[in-house]
Amino acid sequence: MFNLPNLQGMNRPPMLILGAEKDVLVPAFLVQTTAQTYGLHAHIFREMGRA
Repeated sequence: MFNLPNLQGMNRPPMLILGAEKDVLVPAFLVQTTAQTYGLHAHIFREMGRA
């Protein structure tokens, strides 16, 4: 009706979802939740942090 894109028909670009176990700003559980939302695997770097 309004010439909106068909989101189900669009191809998503490849994604790499990375996180750090000791990240203060974006905790690992949020990174994992994002990966689950997209049906992908999150790569969490152990014993690392950022902030």
